[in-house]
Parts: sequence; structure tokens; C-alpha cells
Amino acid sequence: MIVGVLSTHLTLSGLAVMKHHLVYHQAVPLPMEIWARWDSEWYLLIADKGYDVRAHFEEFSSAYEPYAAAGFLPLYPLLIRLLTTILPFLGGVAAGIIVSNLCLFGSLVLLYRIVKEEVGEKAGRRAAYAACAGLIVFPMSLFLSAVYAESLFLLLSLACFHSVRHARFAPAAAFGALATVTRPAGILLTLPLAWEWWAQRREPAQSPPRRKPGAWSWAWILAVPVPLL
Repeated sequence: MIVGVLSTHLTLSGLAVMKHHLVYHQAVPLPMEIWARWDSEWYLLIADKGYDVRAHFEEFSSAYEPYAAAGFLPLYPLLIRLLTTILPFLGGVAAGIIVSNLCLFGSLVLLYRIVKEEVGEKAGRRAAYAACAGLIVFPMSLFLSAVYAESLFLLLSLACFHSVRHARFAPAAAFGALATVTRPAGILLTLPLAWEWWAQRREPAQSPPRRKPGAWSWAWILAVPVPLL
């Protein structure tokens, strides 16, 4: 936050360098303003106006065309719109920041649980804390707090992995489908889901016995790309 605020005074604005960039949102206090840049404008525009933005594009001095809105999938702007409908005093930027950081918190909880289960009880807690710290310390993790869809996509992807590791293919596919309408890369979740089904079906008997997926549970995986289509 400190670096972001200082940078607005110490460096040249990107908007001054890249002319005719889409700017949609109304100005907000600087501590919030630094989290709404570049692609954030598209999410905020879609959250407010939907995808048929042609009528509104005349007010922007932008080099982009309104059809570029199709490159931003709907789940994240839908959540922003839902929150601003419930709490209209927030505004789009504040709502986007809240959605992103709630998703980031949920992602850390799921990442902790996944790593702890995979490593084992003895060293699992330490490894889980290290994994969460690594995610947060990574420099580009700032986008997980910005008005971007990355933290939502991360949350849904981790929820998909967590469910499938417990042989719950129906909720795993549901989370994968939601990830697919958050970021196009969500369709790739079909690959680890298919691998997990194949691997779990062929696991040898364990003591205590581990739940195995049903013979036709693989069909749930087909639901992942459906929302994108």
C-alpha cells in the first residue's frame, strides 16, 4: 500500500505514457485508486453496464472497441454488481477490492488445508504456513488484492483440487465450471480432474479404506467446459 501510494507521486502515470487507454471508473481515494488499473476498468464497466457497452463507448476517448469486453468473463463482474446492489454506497472499486481480498483469504485457507493434508500431520502445518507465505510474498501477488479476477480464479481452482482429492467429483466439477467463467484457463482444470479420477480408481486397497470415485463419476468432468461454450 505504501509503495503504491508513493509511486503515484514519484513516477510518471502509465495513462500519460499510453494514450487513449480505457478509463471508466470514477475517482476514489488514493489508497483504493491504486488497485483499479488497466483491466480493472473493463471489469468495472461490465459490472455496471453489462456486455452491451456500445452505447456507452462514445463517452470514452479510448482506442479500444466495445467488442473487447467479450474478453473478460462474467463471474467476477457479477460478484461486483451483486455487492454494489446489496451495498450501493460502496461503489464499484471498493466492491471489487472487497471481493478480491475475500477470495484471497479463502484461497489461503484452502491452500493451507491442501498442503497440510498432502504433506501429513507431522510436518504439514509448517509446510502449509510456508506455502501461504510464499504465495503472499511473491511480488506479483499484488494482483490478488486488485480489482482483477485472479484471486477468484485461484479460490475456485483450489476448491476444485480440494474436492477432487476427497473423491467429490460433483462439487469439483462445479468449482471447475465456475473457474471457467472467471478465466478462460479454467478449462484446463479438466486435465487434473481426469488424472485424479484415473489415479484414484486404480489405487490399491488401503487401511483404513479410502473412498474411491464411482465408475461413472468421470462424467462430471464434462461439466467444466460447458459454461464457457
